[in-house]
Amino acid sequence: MVSVSRDRWEAENVEGGLLVCGDCLEWLRNNSVEVHLTFLDPPFRQGKDYRYFDDNQPEDVYWNWLEEVVARVYELTAGGGAIYFMHREKNAEHVLRTLRETGWTLQNLIVWKKRTSAVPYAHGFSKAYQIIAFATKGKKPRVFNRLRVDYPLLPEYKYPRENGIFVTDVWDDIRELTSGYFAGEEAIRDEKGNRVHTQQSPVALLLGSVES
Repeated sequence: MVSVSRDRWEAENVEGGLLVCGDCLEWLRNNSVEVHLTFLDPPFRQGKDYRYFDDNQPEDVYWNWLEEVVARVYELTAGGGAIYFMHREKNAEHVLRTLRETGWTLQNLIVWKKRTSAVPYAHGFSKAYQIIAFATKGKKPRVFNRLRVDYPLLPEYKYPRENGIFVTDVWDDIRELTSGYFAGEEAIRDEKGNRVHTQQSPVALLLGSVES
């Protein structure tokens, strides 16, 4: 829907919203809009082959860039607005520091437990989750819906709960899209069946933040 070159961005109104394609930081620097909710899912600096992003940059350069993004989002966010900042579990310390030093108040550290095969790790336990830090501008969110879900009955439970259970800070019912035996089929693919984006995230992750 939006054609964009490597060195510029374009925006288009889509179903009552604004779809922006391009360098997020450049757009944030040059626009002043009131933001209420942000889901930040940046490249993880894992050496992925992205078309428009250097995923091999030095660690300090990478986290300085993210800090500028998070700080600018904070400036644009209305009081009580929220950010969901997703990253690798090994970078939890960096994520929390970045949020704290840019003014955000941490509410939850969400664990997204993936349903795909755990990633083998030579010097520790296999990795099976990512973190999503939920933080707000101010001491508490202006809006937060305590959602209930009809969760599958666990073996140790005798009876299902009549009204379901409240959503917790462990999200274990959302399938990853990228790889593994239980990977979801939602990923966008080209005519040859290859994934268009190497690290596409499930829509359910966004819905979980929007509906809360």
